[in-house]
Amino acid sequence: MLVHTKGRIANRQKQQENARVFFEQSIELLNRSLELNSEHRMTRSVLGVAYGNLALVTLDLDQKESALQIRLDVFHSLVADYPSMPRYKSDLALAHESIADLLTKQNRHQEASDHYRQAIELIEQALQLVPGEPALRYALAGAWQNLALSSSDFDLSSAARKKKLEITRSLVSDFPADPEYKAELADALKDWAKVLAAKDREREAEQLFRESIQLTDALITDFPETWEHQRLFARSRTQLSQMLFGQGRYAETVQLLEEAIPVWIKLAEDRPDELMIFRNLITCQQLMGNSFESLEKTPLPSSAAHELSDHLTQRGQRSEATAFELNYIAWSLLGIEFPTVTEPELALEFAGRACRIAEQQHNANLPLYLDTLAMAQHQAGDSPSAIRTQTRAISLLSESTDKTVADQMDRNLKMYLESESEKSGSKNTDD
Repeated sequence: MLVHTKGRIANRQKQQENARVFFEQSIELLNRSLELNSEHRMTRSVLGVAYGNLALVTLDLDQKESALQIRLDVFHSLVADYPSMPRYKSDLALAHESIADLLTKQNRHQEASDHYRQAIELIEQALQLVPGEPALRYALAGAWQNLALSSSDFDLSSAARKKKLEITRSLVSDFPADPEYKAELADALKDWAKVLAAKDREREAEQLFRESIQLTDALITDFPETWEHQRLFARSRTQLSQMLFGQGRYAETVQLLEEAIPVWIKLAEDRPDELMIFRNLITCQQLMGNSFESLEKTPLPSSAAHELSDHLTQRGQRSEATAFELNYIAWSLLGIEFPTVTEPELALEFAGRACRIAEQQHNANLPLYLDTLAMAQHQAGDSPSAIRTQTRAISLLSESTDKTVADQMDRNLKMYLESESEKSGSKNTDD
């Protein structure tokens, strides 16, 4: 359909408003067609896809969720009418995952987990109809991974990650020449290792990190120019080096970083708009400096902090920057994660924009963005504003907010109150 195609083109060009109009027109035409023939399954399927595309270019979260729910209903009816067609089960599973992704971003984790479980059940049903289908097995592995990420229950998350690894290992075994499956396995091993390391299960974590590195070495050897393989090569080494540094294994840390840093530099040159590359690069260089200091060696000079600051500023000044991205940039400029990158005035500007956008979109993450704004206000020397902003952020927290997050926000408020009290005391003493 021409209108639908124009919508996809506009979306690629980031002309979101034009894309939204085109997709709405497409939906209107498809609904008219269904009024003439309500049982036409191809039209119903395209309608479901159109609602999914509409959700992608809709900024209002309520409208986005509504479009995804309609998409879900469309494919649910197709599965009910054509239960022996695996394609519709797969489409419905994808619809469940899309709405789950949105719910996860709004911290509605239990609802998201329910949708991911339904997606898993549907893909398993589809696999019963076409046993061994690699695309469905790959999708199933992804659904298990999403379930793991959405759950705060360690045992449930662990079981889901193990299912992801089991399925991905079987794909690598069945299709050893396919680099995509090897890359997926390397990524899954690295992510699971990082979780285990955080739980002080470092021996298991190191084994998984080493296996991931072995896979990425093979991928780099066979496909040296593939960006994703380079990223995996550098990231697996970066994350293992962080764990080894914590164990005091400084020489091994340096060896891994000497392999990772040149790759991060190349990636930063190839993709200057990728914020995470700069963050990883400065993490490695700071860790290298700390390792050299522990080994009583001279640290290498680095301009990565200055480059990261410039890069963050450029990204934050873009008119199309999202609330999530602006908050992320603001936090990165507050010197908390990277002590050498401290730009509170810029952080204040970007955090303020993030909050204004979140207010307009009724974004469930507004309390977290206000928390960043309060920290920027505090660092900029405006503790009274920080106290007001943080108090509001805490008042907006939902009952489902992670206790660790809520406790940290309470501690931040206490810090601002103490800072203001000290200033008042100092002023009274001077008077």
